[in-house]
Amino acid sequence: MTTQPNHAFGKCSVFQAPKRWLTSIADCRSKKTVIKIHGAPPSAPTRRAIAAVEEKGLNYEFVLVDMATAQHKKQPFISINYDIVQPYYEIETVPVFEDGDMKPCESRFITGYIARTYAGEGTPLVPSDPKEWTAVIQWSEVESQQFDPTASKLSCELVIKAIFGRTTDEAAVEELKAKLMRIQER
Repeated sequence: MTTQPNHAFGKCSVFQAPKRWLTSIADCRSKKTVIKIHGAPPSAPTRRAIAAVEEKGLNYEFVLVDMATAQHKKQPFISINYDIVQPYYEIETVPVFEDGDMKPCESRFITGYIARTYAGEGTPLVPSDPKEWTAVIQWSEVESQQFDPTASKLSCELVIKAIFGRTTDEAAVEELKAKLMRIQER
């Protein structure tokens, strides 16, 4: 685990992870950490999982995954969730979450797992009222199915391409911005 990313993402100040995310192994061991989040700081799904554990005030270890060298597509990373998701697919995305023998994957499921498993700790992540809960789940679906795919493409055009020296497609940027505005106006 490193406190300073040594890949292309680490060169852009936008993607510098807060120091509290990148705790030392010794610090984690002294707190008896069992939760681990394997991820990359620029990844929105990684940030989603980290936000959940931070809101709950949980001790965790952040394990940096170097996506620039495709570490997320190699062993041992892809076998972390092997027992749970095989034979369906191998996890090649971040984050990967470990809580003892539980290894849920997919960031939205991870946040739900954290909300339910650690309901009595820290900030409540979901409301207890059924009507309020329904609204949260409904808008979570809108976010995951409509907003996030569009925002991710826009992020790629405006940020990721710049990091890797690629040309931004200005027409795509304008189209994606317009689509996000339509989603937000609903």
